[in-house]
Amino acid sequence: MRFIAVALILWASTAHGDVLGLKFGMTTAQVKAAKPCKTPVANAAKLSLTCKAVAFAGTKMDAELWVPRTGLARVGLTTRIGAARKDAESAADAILDKLVADYGPLDMIGAGQLKTSGALFDNADRTFAQFKGKLKADSVFTANHAPDDTMKISGKLIRDRSGYAIELSFATP
Repeated sequence: MRFIAVALILWASTAHGDVLGLKFGMTTAQVKAAKPCKTPVANAAKLSLTCKAVAFAGTKMDAELWVPRTGLARVGLTTRIGAARKDAESAADAILDKLVADYGPLDMIGAGQLKTSGALFDNADRTFAQFKGKLKADSVFTANHAPDDTMKISGKLIRDRSGYAIELSFATP
């Protein structure tokens, strides 16, 4: 299946150096001790730990924590948020509200400040329909912070044949 990425990427950097109670640079042992989930599963080939059903903004998201020798470098969160737009939109709004509260305002590239997830859904739905459901359609949003911030955030709303999903990434710059 081919992918289409609509030019709306969530890039944010923030002075907050943590997510899920984790700080960037933590060792694998420190990450496990911080208990981001009940039982993190190690993947030595990817230098990562995975956690299922981590609570984030009222949803349960799967987390992948990339921990190379230099310490925790990236936290990825993913979840399916619904097959119907109405259900998915309320879950997406809760996630966006948490991001705004913790990391500052979000912008949709070329469309200005993002107040709700509606514009993301409109864009993803329009693109998905344009390609007659044969491609995944992504809508991405950004938050801009000071150049000296210590975290970049990227994420996207995904529309596919199964409905909607959201992916977030928190990483060191």
